[in-house]
Amino acid sequence: MKDNWTEQDSQKFIDYGEFFVPDRNIQIDVICDLLSASKSLHQVVDLCCGEGKLCEAILKKFDHSTVKGFDLSEEMLSKAKATLGGFKGRFEAIQFDLSNQSWFPKAADSDAFVSSLAIHHLDDQQKATLYKNLYDLLNTEGVLVVADIVKPTRQIGFDIAEKLWDKAVKEKSALEDRQDAIKIFREDGWNYYQDPEADPIDKPSSLFDQLKWLEQAGFKGVDIFWMNAGHAIFAGWK
Repeated sequence: MKDNWTEQDSQKFIDYGEFFVPDRNIQIDVICDLLSASKSLHQVVDLCCGEGKLCEAILKKFDHSTVKGFDLSEEMLSKAKATLGGFKGRFEAIQFDLSNQSWFPKAADSDAFVSSLAIHHLDDQQKATLYKNLYDLLNTEGVLVVADIVKPTRQIGFDIAEKLWDKAVKEKSALEDRQDAIKIFREDGWNYYQDPEADPIDKPSSLFDQLKWLEQAGFKGVDIFWMNAGHAIFAGWK
């Protein structure tokens, strides 16, 4: 058991994220579709941007937008800066701690917040507080889009999510002839639903609770827009 994300974890995700994240390209497309509904998209903030895959898609689709990519990992930020170096003046990499509010001034005046596979590291109260703070930081008519694993309310939900996630990684590994990917996915215990207590840094909340917290924060049009293998994309507008 570990109580924090390590740079070794970052490197493994950089190497195997394409295999570990179910329907990764579909998720990115859904997020971009949700952003396209915004009337203004001058500044987008990606909370825990990782190696910059989502940032790259946003920069390509919205050529008048700038993106700030926040992450704790130096390894991730280094990779993101290398990947997005061609977007001159449109991408900024910023190191931060999601649970620490000191980064708020750097994220002010934003038209959209996006986050993928990160907010589940916060506990319930921290999530609810974060959603309220993001609402306050957003410009009028701005949007928050979250892609993350969610906590089922019954054991059958855990069982189904575990099976579907393992199946997705297995099929992707076979398609790309990369059996090392499914091997590492299983051996390193990346499937949260197989053993929810194995890693204390994983603190998913139920989807229903998170939709309520968004509404309580003031967001309108709150809804779920995609879900598979325990991974959900949900959003709300200011």
